[in-house]
Amino acid sequence: PSLASVALITPLSEASQTGHSAFIKCESVRLLASIFHGCSTDETLSDKARSIMKESSSNAAKSLSEALADPSLQKAKHRDEVLHATKHFVNFAKDQKDGVLTESDLSSLRESLSAAGNKCKSKGMKQMCKKVCEVISDDVPRRTDDKAKRSKSAKTPKSTKKRKTKK
Repeated sequence: PSLASVALITPLSEASQTGHSAFIKCESVRLLASIFHGCSTDETLSDKARSIMKESSSNAAKSLSEALADPSLQKAKHRDEVLHATKHFVNFAKDQKDGVLTESDLSSLRESLSAAGNKCKSKGMKQMCKKVCEVISDDVPRRTDDKAKRSKSAKTPKSTKKRKTKK
């Protein structure tokens, strides 16, 4: 995938959350799945495209979590699309050496996935949900927020003394 398809991750994530119909939400999720499926081990991706994917991963995880719980996507064909997209996304996150998702993103995704797996009637889909939950728990590297820690430690404390004003 080129930079153009990677740049669509954020708008597709928003469309999967705020789409007016189940069809639009499902197609947005399907397109997200194809982007993350093709990019997980693609070595020809530019540095700019990789950075865009990593920055928008948290947004994509949130939209997939919401899609798993969305009542309008509970038909079997829609739910299966969302489950396959989640599987491709988790495999992408697993293949990244440095973590792209925080622990809260991953726990939210895992909870939504296990709840969706409990609602599935198909044994195959239940098993896939269980396997993806195990991958999230064991194999996906976590992102630590070093930027936030650095910015807090770099700030100089303000003086607590009140300054005298000249009259």
